[in-house]
Amino acid sequence: MPELLDDILAYKTVRDYVCSNCWGHLLYFPVGMKWRIECYNCGEHTVGFVTKYYAQKRLGDSLGELIDARPMLQDLGIIQNPHKDKTVEELLDELGF
Repeated sequence: MPELLDDILAYKTVRDYVCSNCWGHLLYFPVGMKWRIECYNCGEHTVGFVTKYYAQKRLGDSLGELIDARPMLQDLGIIQNPHKDKTVEELLDELGF
């Protein structure tokens, strides 16, 4: 059974942390005079927590890596460029101009 937390620690945990597995939001449930913390997505299978700051930082890093990797993978032919062989007019039309 997961560790039960007092009022202040439970509040701070839900406010400042997310699930370490899926980075989902946390919820707290009363168990007697203490609180049980669970992930909204993982429920009772919640393993641990990471700070919201860490999750946001890693997400930003991952998006940066995607921006760097996508053109290279398109040049190598590993993934298809969805705009290949389109005219300037078609691209502008897709953008709404």
